[in-house]
Amino acid sequence: MSYIPTDAVGVIAIRPAALLSRPDLKPLVEMLQFGVAEIGATLDKIEQITAVLLPPAGPRPKAPVEVTAFGGMFIRATEPTDFKQVIARLFPNAVETKTFGLTYFKASRPNSDICYSLLDDRTIVIDREINLQRLLLSGKKSRSKLVTSATWKTAANGHFTAAFDTDWLRGEMTFDGKGGGPQLNPTMLAPFSPFWEDADSLTISASFNRKLQITLAADCSSVQGAKRVKDTLIAAITLARNTTKGFRKQTLQSSSAQVPLLLTLLNTADELLGNYKLEETATTVQFSTSAEVNVALLTPLVMGRHSGRTAVLRAVSTNNLKQIGLALHNYHAVHKHFPPAVVYGKGNKDKDKEGRVPHSWRVELLPYLDAAPLYKQYKFDEEVLSNVVFLKS
Repeated sequence: MSYIPTDAVGVIAIRPAALLSRPDLKPLVEMLQFGVAEIGATLDKIEQITAVLLPPAGPRPKAPVEVTAFGGMFIRATEPTDFKQVIARLFPNAVETKTFGLTYFKASRPNSDICYSLLDDRTIVIDREINLQRLLLSGKKSRSKLVTSATWKTAANGHFTAAFDTDWLRGEMTFDGKGGGPQLNPTMLAPFSPFWEDADSLTISASFNRKLQITLAADCSSVQGAKRVKDTLIAAITLARNTTKGFRKQTLQSSSAQVPLLLTLLNTADELLGNYKLEETATTVQFSTSAEVNVALLTPLVMGRHSGRTAVLRAVSTNNLKQIGLALHNYHAVHKHFPPAVVYGKGNKDKDKEGRVPHSWRVELLPYLDAAPLYKQYKFDEEVLSNVVFLKS
């Protein structure tokens, strides 16, 4: 939790290695690896991923704009890691930059201010330049109330921990949507307002050891505020239990094949909402609960999501192949033959004996793939290599 600026309005930390060390989660580890290897470490080798929310630098901009900057993505591995893969992918030809006594690397792409810094042989941080400077200038010992409070220290060992400054949250509760956030319904949210009006910060933690354990803590500015938060929390639990009861009734009337899975989830929700402990100590309110979770339940959930993603990709690929097939036949209808592998374009005295520059059949199909503007931009009298690069860009 180093380098968290004092004015941070939110911190989210996930500890994949600790969570995925459970033997019964091995199938999930294998399914969740796709795309993660690009950073040079698999999920079970990543100690912690930390995201920081920062308020925008300077005066608050006018709507409609993004009102909160996503300030920093820290990735810390469990062992010394070579981050060359993610650096080469995101920061080709990165330029070393020195300012305010800090050294970091900036992407060389035009109109890009994404930068990175290697904090040590296990940790990389990536962010926009203005935010990266704020993170590095804050130093190795954070003074943010979000990560120095007793509440955070109690929750920090969880597999997932998040803390939010309610001063910022109050500023985001704009009901007309003009503050940059979504339009909200004040009538529906009013019963829960003590969470952001009487609490200074909210901390959420979840662990999945032998049981699923969830903790929600509110640090309040007064004893009276803590009481209002506690009363609101009790009412919210009652509302959630009634909602779960309604979902169960609908599920039992359903003929879906997912009914057993949904009922298992509802049983877990009932246990979480019925087996809770609520503690109030001066200006702090803490809700904690736990439930037994069948790990085998998680596999079909992830498998279903993975299968759905695969089905979408397959449908896209099938459609692309169909469009290429139609383009080939349309080309044949015009030219009375399919395009050859190599097509010769305009003359150029520096090229082959006929003075013509070759290009691919793929280029010939562009007008038949609704890409006529791109076809017109192709330089038929230039080197093939430069044309290929042009098309890729």
